[in-house]
Amino acid sequence: MIIPHCPARLLTFAFIALMASAGMGGQSWAMVLPIVEGHAGTSIPVWFTPLPDYNLDPGTTLTAVMNGNAAFQTMMNGINVFKMYEWELNADDATLTQFFNYLKARNISVAVEALPLTAGPGDPGYGIESFGAPGDLLRLMTKAQVDGAPVTIVMWDEPLWYGNLTTGIYTVPQLAAHVSDAANIVRSLFPNVKIGDIEPVIGTDNPVTIPDDAAWLQAWFTAYASANGTPIDLFQADIQATDANIWTRLAGVVSMVHSNGMLVSNIVNGNYNDTSDATWIASALTNAQTILTTPGLLPRSLCVQSWNAYPSQVMDPTDPSTLAYVYQRVKALVH
Repeated sequence: MIIPHCPARLLTFAFIALMASAGMGGQSWAMVLPIVEGHAGTSIPVWFTPLPDYNLDPGTTLTAVMNGNAAFQTMMNGINVFKMYEWELNADDATLTQFFNYLKARNISVAVEALPLTAGPGDPGYGIESFGAPGDLLRLMTKAQVDGAPVTIVMWDEPLWYGNLTTGIYTVPQLAAHVSDAANIVRSLFPNVKIGDIEPVIGTDNPVTIPDDAAWLQAWFTAYASANGTPIDLFQADIQATDANIWTRLAGVVSMVHSNGMLVSNIVNGNYNDTSDATWIASALTNAQTILTTPGLLPRSLCVQSWNAYPSQVMDPTDPSTLAYVYQRVKALVH
């Protein structure tokens, strides 16, 4: 059973390592996103995303990042992209401005994981992942612009999975029109932003029946490009490693994504049935090793992230029970 990517409710830490030399429509990401090219001596950039506590002020995690211990600050100095959640843009302007200045002083750009669909109380989709309140995307991305966010990428939070496949709320062409509108809102404020999409890739025994992951994703990418006039730039696979035939199906998706001229990323997670910090971390590192050593799976980026109960700690890279520790281990694998 897949445990979908669910940042609004569960503990998360993420990083993505993007190879800046990957071409995109005749133009490299190193040209489009110079900050993502990496620090001196670093061949693969790394993204980092701690999940905020939604019971606290939206600026709490951002302040904690700025005030982290020395080991954490050393780690932040090697980060290329900080991925934050749309909800965190509700923080007060003073906190956001201070945080964005902190990132810019370290040559760190911002990616925003955002909700492209909208639903109010009583509407289909209300309370479902990928759906935000009407007007929120424009309001919050405007806030990001005013407060000086160095936004280079916006990642959509699984609109195909939640807007079509598991709910039937929209047909694929209808969904493409709505997500295209969301992309246009973002580009009106950040004209050079790259648009990414996160979607599950599942195995043959998953309760949600998809005969061919690559085929349904291809139909979605085609519909979006037709609606928007430009393709999605980056696809990030949310995989469940315990599903049957998952690596074969992922290889098919990776091949299809590359054939569309898009960058491909894989989320490196533990397994939904892990029962401790130690077992989750072991699973995550095994999954990372599989992705990096299996022909046909090697992505242009990796994302270490958890929406499970484990690991229970995040921000101390010297503690082997934390996601920061996983970050350091996986970073070592890709260098």
